[in-house]
Amino acid sequence: MTKREIQKMVEESIGQEWDRSNLNGVALRRRLIPPERVNAINVGDEAEPPVWLVLLEAPDTRFGYAIAYHEQTRQFGLVQLTKEYEPCLLGFYGTIFKALEAM
Repeated sequence: MTKREIQKMVEESIGQEWDRSNLNGVALRRRLIPPERVNAINVGDEAEPPVWLVLLEAPDTRFGYAIAYHEQTRQFGLVQLTKEYEPCLLGFYGTIFKALEAM
């Protein structure tokens, strides 16, 4: 998939619920980013599946949690971003809303 296709799919997944946020105040509307493809270490098997980062908890520092989309499973999941380490895929949650709530 291309960046444009991922962006369109994310927007369609959100539908009319652009004002959703989680308990930590991470709001979809303010934290979405242009899709960015990265390899992430998978905690379960140490594989590095490519995922598309679509939302950053802290876009100014790029540390903390991110929501990512995995093309093969067609699910959204959480990635942890830390200084000097590879992105780490924490798990898949299905929808973008469930990933946001798990953050």
